[in-house]
Amino acid sequence: MRVGRVRERSLGPWVGLASGAVTTSTPLRRRWRRHGLNLHHLIDPATGRPSSTPLASATVVGAQAHWAEVVAKAAVIAGLNAGMKLVAAQQAAALLVTADGTVHRAGPWERYERWTPACGGTSPVRAG
Repeated sequence: MRVGRVRERSLGPWVGLASGAVTTSTPLRRRWRRHGLNLHHLIDPATGRPSSTPLASATVVGAQAHWAEVVAKAAVIAGLNAGMKLVAAQQAAALLVTADGTVHRAGPWERYERWTPACGGTSPVRAG
C-alpha cells in the first residue's frame, strides 16, 4: 500500500502489514470556502472550528482501523509536536507530513516501511 504523496509529483513510502490497518487523515480533502474563508472537516474541539494545523497529513498504523483513524485525526488537529507526543502515548506508528512536505516518523514507523523513493531500490510501481 502506498502512503499519500509527500510532495507534489512524488511517491510516498510503501507500507506492508501482516495484520492491522493503515489510515490517513488530511485537511487537504473535504475542503470548501464560506464567507471568504477556507474551511475543512477536521474540527478542533477547543474552538469548534476547523483546526489550524501545520500538518498536511497523518498516516497511522494500528491494530484496528477505527482506532488508527481516531489517532490520525487527533494528530492532525493537535499539530506536529503534540501530534508526535499523542502517537507515542498511544504506542502507535505514524508518518506526519507538514505542509512544506517535511516528513516526520513517529513510533516504530520504519518497521512498516517497505520502500521509499530515497532507498535506491526499484519502485514497486510498474512502469508504463
